[in-house]
Amino acid sequence: MKKIKGYKAFNKDMTCNGFQYKEGETYEEKEAVLCEKGFHFCTDPFDVLNYYGLYESEFHEVEALAETKSDSNSDSKHVTTKIKIGVKISFCNFIKTTVDSVINICKTKFEKGSKEDHAKIGSSGDSAKIEVGGEYSVAAATGIESRIKAKKGNWITLAEWELDKNKKRYVPLCVKSAQIDGEKLKEDVWYQLKDGKIVDYIS
Repeated sequence: MKKIKGYKAFNKDMTCNGFQYKEGETYEEKEAVLCEKGFHFCTDPFDVLNYYGLYESEFHEVEALAETKSDSNSDSKHVTTKIKIGVKISFCNFIKTTVDSVINICKTKFEKGSKEDHAKIGSSGDSAKIEVGGEYSVAAATGIESRIKAKKGNWITLAEWELDKNKKRYVPLCVKSAQIDGEKLKEDVWYQLKDGKIVDYIS
């Protein structure tokens, strides 16, 4: 059996649905039924955010040590009867992991944007411009001076960086996600993250 690695989110106390987990431990149950019984995880880190919020959660690498089940018509959620909880992923590294994952899948979409529904688009490049025209989509631009515009209902993630004079390089200062609701954030407007707030992009 091929072992499958993935990602799992927990509450800040490392509980999930009332069950207490610990890093480095292995857990086993008799039965695995998707969305009902067993240990659940996602192979695509972006899909973890369908179930747990970005800011109030803790993220870990995991490894399925038994057969897994999934729904090909859904996202990358899997369930297994035996799972090992790996190392914690820091907030910044989780953002980078999600973006890198999308880059590997969607390389041809980054500069042109996407008009597809349910798109997952990301870029960690500096000064990136991402445009999302479809519905039910998630887009992340986490490079320096990056910006995004999207249709109403879509979710965006942006990062803000600052120059660390001691290290002589840019370091991440803040990462924020929000939904284009048509009120606070308008559709088809370029946005950037500045001073910890998502604001209109000013060239």
